Amino acid sequence: MKNTKRIIQCLSVAFLMVVCVIAAIMVAPIESAALPDERGSVMGFKITDLDKPKAGEHIDTDITLNNTSQLEVRDVAWYRSSIGDNYTEMDWGSDTFALGRKYKAVIIIACKDGYYFPQDSMYVYVNGSFIGSSNYTVSDDRETVTLEINYGGLYTSITALHIQNVKEPVFLEKLE
Repeated sequence: MKNTKRIIQCLSVAFLMVVCVIAAIMVAPIESAALPDERGSVMGFKITDLDKPKAGEHIDTDITLNNTSQLEVRDVAWYRSSIGDNYTEMDWGSDTFALGRKYKAVIIIACKDGYYFPQDSMYVYVNGSFIGSSNYTVSDDRETVTLEINYGGLYTSITALHIQNVKEPVFLEKLE
């Protein structure tokens, strides 16, 4: 009799556990349907035709994105700085690149309906060069990526250097 009671108690506990597991399995899809993970994940993208700054030329806002079925270019803006990291936005219609300034392009890429960006790293290429995750930010809703490409200073290159009137030192001779 004692064994029968014990068996009934064990079976009752086991039955309750099975009911709980089944209930959890049935509720899980309902809760996860609202998560962004149910949409298609965009694992990365490639941007081509972003022209580097060249003195005297206008800024480039016309870029090509490889993944147009899932993504679209929301904005392309250029910024310049003549001192430090104090950047101001350039006017695409009238501003040109000038020597002695630093430049950066800020590009916003948006997902089309049904897609999202993952929270972890993804592949991003600009003109064939890999862009690390420290150069882009995924929005909290995971629907846009803001990409920042820094070009540093725009300077002329030295093509020739002539040094004159330099006397070759002689070993153990006193320098004047």
